[in-house]
Amino acid sequence: MDKKTILIIDDADVFRKIVAMILTKSGYHVIQAENGSQGIRILKKLTPDLILLDLNMPVMDGFETLAEIRKNSGLSEIPVIMLTLSSDKDFKIQALNSGADDYIVKPFDREELIARIEAVLRRSNAQQAPETYLKGNFSYIPLWDLLWIMESGSRSAVIHVESLDADIFVEYGLLIHVRMGELTGDEALAGILVNDAEDFLIRFDELPQDIPRKPAGLSKALMNASTILETKNSGVAGKTNGRSRIIKMIKKTLRQSECLVDADGRLEGFLSDISLWVLLQSLGDAQKTVRITLENMDGEIFIREGNLVYVAMNHFTGESALTRLLLLEKGHFTVRFDNLPDITDENSITLISILMKTIAGVDEIRDQINASQNENRILDIDETHPASPDFPGLTQYREMFPATYLDILTRLSGALEENFKLIESALQQGVLV
Repeated sequence: MDKKTILIIDDADVFRKIVAMILTKSGYHVIQAENGSQGIRILKKLTPDLILLDLNMPVMDGFETLAEIRKNSGLSEIPVIMLTLSSDKDFKIQALNSGADDYIVKPFDREELIARIEAVLRRSNAQQAPETYLKGNFSYIPLWDLLWIMESGSRSAVIHVESLDADIFVEYGLLIHVRMGELTGDEALAGILVNDAEDFLIRFDELPQDIPRKPAGLSKALMNASTILETKNSGVAGKTNGRSRIIKMIKKTLRQSECLVDADGRLEGFLSDISLWVLLQSLGDAQKTVRITLENMDGEIFIREGNLVYVAMNHFTGESALTRLLLLEKGHFTVRFDNLPDITDENSITLISILMKTIAGVDEIRDQINASQNENRILDIDETHPASPDFPGLTQYREMFPATYLDILTRLSGALEENFKLIESALQQGVLV
């Protein structure tokens, strides 16, 4: 399969280079432009398969650049994904109405970026073929994941499941109507979720005008469907085993997207349910002032109005601590709102900036650990080994052993890359067992 070419148009040099690195490692050919005007000049010389377009740029902003692309007959069919710091739905609607094919809020993780690019490229290929729809199978992408993609991209579409005589109508990411046979609404959604349907067909931007419209967010709709499935006499047919499995998956999905604030104004949860990256991104986007306690990692993060004021893990602080927390992320977290100690803001930096700065290092070291196939090992140090004195960087931390690979990697005082080399060398020589 030929390499796809992606043009990145973004004035943020560090962000652009990070995204280029991610795409190159994922098998794409990447071209970069630092503003819309330069991007248009490049497009006059070559035609990429997809464009990643930043919204806020000097010279020509994202909307101006997109308008220039769409009015040019030679460029108008190139799929465009817009990138922005704003999660406001009005911006999403404006971007999609201006001709964008999708919309991603910064920062985002590597998996989301690649998945969204691949989805847009698939849609583009499908639109260029004689068929004007997409086909899929729920064994490859569960319905709830498909609906999350629709919601996050503010898409409008009809999802048809022929084997169940069912249709799901989505408008700008909101569920507006669901039917299955004679069932409608939440009961119909519950019925579709619990039955073993396989194939689906999606038609984009083809919503009939005469369908009932009762817009609802996906979280609320899934919660209602879960409640219906937990009710024994709900009237929704489906396998008993299927019900318990689907209910479990729905609740897991809801935990990943939402956290519950308790009566004391705290936000609590587990990083197995919502990643630290997503948690920080949400708090940064919302311009919150919070104190995050990560007791299982001996970590604390202070955020004031979306800016990172202070971060610590064990004896590490700053970017070094944040990188370790993002790599290790485990255990319970507590978020207390508007409860910061008296600490200076001199070294504060926007969360989005520091997250984009650290993602490359975290992903790189994680790839190295995965390649070593040692991530899940519990390691202990053999001080009787003849080579043990050659590893003072390990023996001075004798009290931490036995410990997991990631615990050792993040607690050693050296840079993560050097710690990785030290641990791998100790494993090879038998000092770590």
